[in-house]
Amino acid sequence: MDKHLKRGISAVDLLFLFIFITPIICFIWIYPESWFGFLIVIATYFIPIIIKPLNNNSRILISTYIGITIHHFIAFRNGLIAPTFGADKDASGFFEDASSLAKYADQLDFSIGSNFYESFLSIIFRYLGDSKFLGSELSVLFFVLSLIFLCKIVVLIKKENYLPHVVLLFSCLPTNFLFTSVTLRESYQTFFFILACYLTLQLIERKTFIKLLQLLITLLLFGALHNGLVSFIPIFLILSLFFSLDGKKIKFSRGVKFILFLLCVVITASSFFVLTQAGFSSKASESVVSGQVFDYSQEYRDVDNSGGSSYGAQFNSVYSIPVLLINYMFAPFPWQIRNALDLYAALESLLRFLLIYYAFKEIRKRKRNKEDTKALAFLFLVSIFLEIVWSMGTLNWGTALRHHLIAYGILLVLGIEGLTNSFKRRLYKIYN
Repeated sequence: MDKHLKRGISAVDLLFLFIFITPIICFIWIYPESWFGFLIVIATYFIPIIIKPLNNNSRILISTYIGITIHHFIAFRNGLIAPTFGADKDASGFFEDASSLAKYADQLDFSIGSNFYESFLSIIFRYLGDSKFLGSELSVLFFVLSLIFLCKIVVLIKKENYLPHVVLLFSCLPTNFLFTSVTLRESYQTFFFILACYLTLQLIERKTFIKLLQLLITLLLFGALHNGLVSFIPIFLILSLFFSLDGKKIKFSRGVKFILFLLCVVITASSFFVLTQAGFSSKASESVVSGQVFDYSQEYRDVDNSGGSSYGAQFNSVYSIPVLLINYMFAPFPWQIRNALDLYAALESLLRFLLIYYAFKEIRKRKRNKEDTKALAFLFLVSIFLEIVWSMGTLNWGTALRHHLIAYGILLVLGIEGLTNSFKRRLYKIYN
């Protein structure tokens, strides 16, 4: 038996547990309606110790705890003291609506979009305590789950050496800890997108019906959280099926792959139309089915995305997509910066540009070296397509900051090696 297992519980261990648990017990006594939220706090500090790859070494573990602690601080501030930056209108609205449903609603509305999220929260509030802190901590829990599966993706694509960097840059991005620690949908959307990517990578390696079923359920939950995301489900599924066509034992020619790809498109599109007609639909998906996607997108942009940070541009044909995408991905440009928030958005856009650049560069490098690029190419394409879908309904970089979070983790994983190595080279030149 391992000597560490023989050691037993020491006085130091008991003291540490006492110091850690006592404040939590005091908070539960002061805020009894938030008792389950404080249990989530305890759980999120124990999860990294028992789950790989977060417990692979001390550097990863320390990086994880830094990110989790920042998230808990925001949740505590927002839930028990006052709204944090970015948690005023939407986050407060979601909480108030869910709280009202928990108290007064006889039936819940699980229709796609905000209703689905509010109904989910109302069930939690009804049985586990009506508390904004609990709602915030649920978002933190889903952030931690996102981090776990993001790190599993890092392992699958053989970038284990960069796990501490991924954890820190993912957890400590200001928009991440501000928007995934409050009662917003971003934490859940990020989790289901990352989980869907992870399941697809597993499907590429081991083609089983169970993995496909898990992927379908994940995508349905992902789409249920937002009107626009329903229309992204068939794109994700087509890419997943295409990259899963062949494997190590079976290889198809390009011609056969093309035919199978068309078959995937037909099956996925047919399923999408059937689901839409059966009621699993949103205004966005219905506009796709009816052929009015341009009208719906422009109407959505006009109504929901006005403001001082608007970058303009009309969405009236497929030819306007590149302009929309460039603005959505990289605005504000230097001549558009007017305040501190604009400056931050510009810096985040620069980071996104570098991650995309290094991701694309690495895929090309691996392809030249005859290495397998299937997993990297899938992750890159699915992230870019998600950003394209978001760009069609977003008109300002304030809203874009939240939407970018969903694909950020995957782009970070793809570009982290090039970004880190480039940073180290520049530091070496400065100090030598």
